[in-house]
Amino acid sequence: MDEPFSALDAITREEMQDVFRKLWQQESVTTILVTHYVEEALYLGRQIAVMGGGGQISELLENPAGDQLLHRSDPKFFELGRQLRKKLRPEENELSAEGGDRG
Repeated sequence: MDEPFSALDAITREEMQDVFRKLWQQESVTTILVTHYVEEALYLGRQIAVMGGGGQISELLENPAGDQLLHRSDPKFFELGRQLRKKLRPEENELSAEGGDRG
């Protein structure tokens, strides 16, 4: 599914994610979901493929929250999102290590 919730407002998006997750748990159907939203990947994915240049998978991650129903306000959910964002923005990690700032 290619960004199935992208055109929805935030509240409806979260409601539909809950519906999707309940259906997935009931039916156990393998689904590949494309998203640009870190929180959506963490909430819905058991595995998260980080895409690199040229559309190639640069890293395949097991989602530590994949089998748990972590609420989006849970500190562990927030921390997992922070860690995933670091993987998506390696250039910012390099700047932070060097003490630089993007402005």
